[in-house]
Amino acid sequence: MKRWKRRLLVLGSTALILLTAVSCSLRSRNQSPLEIIHTTLPERLQTETVVGGSAQQAPPAGDGILALTVRDQSGSGPEGIPVSIDGPIQEVKTTDSGGRVTMDLPPGFYSVGVLDGCTERLQVLSGGSAQLAIAPGETTEGELRTEWRHRFAPSGPVHSSVTPYWPVGKEVSLRYNVVDRCRDELREPNGSIPTFRFHHNEVLSILGSPQMIGDGDGYGHLSIRCTREGAPTLMLVDELNPTDVLDLPKSDTSSGTPPECRHT
Repeated sequence: MKRWKRRLLVLGSTALILLTAVSCSLRSRNQSPLEIIHTTLPERLQTETVVGGSAQQAPPAGDGILALTVRDQSGSGPEGIPVSIDGPIQEVKTTDSGGRVTMDLPPGFYSVGVLDGCTERLQVLSGGSAQLAIAPGETTEGELRTEWRHRFAPSGPVHSSVTPYWPVGKEVSLRYNVVDRCRDELREPNGSIPTFRFHHNEVLSILGSPQMIGDGDGYGHLSIRCTREGAPTLMLVDELNPTDVLDLPKSDTSSGTPPECRHT
């Protein structure tokens, strides 16, 4: 009888050991696949992510984003302003229609600045610069200042077909220069000034549709008529850069004094 009790005790101990082992095994099996994979990933995969119990290649940290805005003397964002980017890479980008330069860049320290001088369409007179850092996956914003004007533009002197006064009710022809500012203000044959517009007061009317292009000798032409007596206002204004203005009456050198509209 004692022998059977000893056997039962031994069997019970063995069962307890087996149950304990099975319990440990179940706990091990119930461990989340994520934990198991994390603890068994080889060193070369430690930068990978684990999704649903399987390893997938993580996206690289990647470049950062540079978002610059260039503003001019009137507060606008001009298009076509060249901006240099100097750091781990060197590039020159031009601003878009909103005055922006946006690009992906490798992380690091950069110098950025507006490049002055002449482009195909613009004359950049001055520009700001800055130092900045690009961090992986982040956007670095900044703002630079510039002063610019269009390369081809209307210019004095202005000549009138009738002097010293502009007669009320009669046609008067005006002639002005269209110049290349990057070539010592020399007249530009067939020079185009498409962003300029004529602005005038009620004393004048403009005849026909002005052609915003010079002739073969670099002269622009305009026909006007005085509607009543008074001091005429007639401006050629760059609509993209309103600070760039030619005052035609004040630039009229035909008689030596600014013309007036009068009955003759």
